[in-house]
Amino acid sequence: MGSTMKTLLTIQLVVALLFITPYIYNIVKLADCDFKEDYTCELLHGVGVIAPPAALFTVWFGVDE
Repeated sequence: MGSTMKTLLTIQLVVALLFITPYIYNIVKLADCDFKEDYTCELLHGVGVIAPPAALFTVWFGVDE
């Protein structure tokens, strides 16, 4: 395997981690929501779980704290 292939593989792994980590953390934040009236937290993090690219943005919202 050449150094170019190793570099491309490393870049792919870094990009994959940058996309997977917020998605998983968004699932955790959805599970931590209280699921009571005013479903803002559930709606926000639910969108991030259903549409994975949105998780990059919805993971930063802490609505139920």
